[in-house]
Amino acid sequence: MTGIPDNPFLIQTEIFPEDPKELLIRLTQIYQDTSLKVNLREISNYTFEENPNGQQFPGTDPLNPRQGYRRVITITALALGANIFPHGIPFQTPNTLRFTRLDGVIEDLTAQSYQPVPNEDIHVEIIGVNIVITIPAAYIGFTGRIYLNYTQTD
Repeated sequence: MTGIPDNPFLIQTEIFPEDPKELLIRLTQIYQDTSLKVNLREISNYTFEENPNGQQFPGTDPLNPRQGYRRVITITALALGANIFPHGIPFQTPNTLRFTRLDGVIEDLTAQSYQPVPNEDIHVEIIGVNIVITIPAAYIGFTGRIYLNYTQTD
């Protein structure tokens, strides 16, 4: 079995055949269906190292999708204006790195203030090997985390 299933949910009840041969066939089908659906789910591990996230994206070959990865980047105390943090993801030659999602949260734990980033006040971009976060004065001293989702190869 390959591809994306029509129904991403597992069957909750099953009536099994009494014939041993039919039972073996049905158990094999159920196992394949279960493994396909489980493997297509996103892996929700958020770590500071490169971690496969279970996402797949179109590549140059339709039969060989690009695998997705995730990495968490710690954001130390922010200063007014542009703040630069290395993301630690190497560029390859030729460059096949593609970012698929860039988001996070900055926080002031003392004030119990949490802000999603990017937003209308806070600009976040990747330039080369760095994440650049540009903030106004209201967010000086905030810390946080940026979650990078990306693919590496075609």
